[in-house]
Amino acid sequence: MKFYTTDRKWINDDALKEEFDAAEPIGSLRIGNRHLFFRAALKHYAIPFNEILGCFRRIRAVDTKLCCGRGTMEMEYLVVRTATGEAAEIGLPGKRAAQKVMEMLKAKIPDADFTVPAKA
Repeated sequence: MKFYTTDRKWINDDALKEEFDAAEPIGSLRIGNRHLFFRAALKHYAIPFNEILGCFRRIRAVDTKLCCGRGTMEMEYLVVRTATGEAAEIGLPGKRAAQKVMEMLKAKIPDADFTVPAKA
């Protein structure tokens, strides 16, 4: 399995596969001992914890067509910030999963900023 950085460069590290396999899956995301893993399109990405400056949840309202008419669903995303800005927006399976991911990341990266940045 190949892993890439968020700027689409291949990471040549054999230990990543073992860490990925040992990590707990939450949707398309896995939190390892040293990396945050996620899948986007057909690639697997790995972001080292020491590069993550902050994370926050983004909730988007999505209009949908239901059997009884129209409705709005809330979609949860984890936004990861690095020195280059927003490095990734990772879809999560729901509110409980988003809360669990945030708790796990706060334990793994206590120095990171977990607040939503102010709008410019």
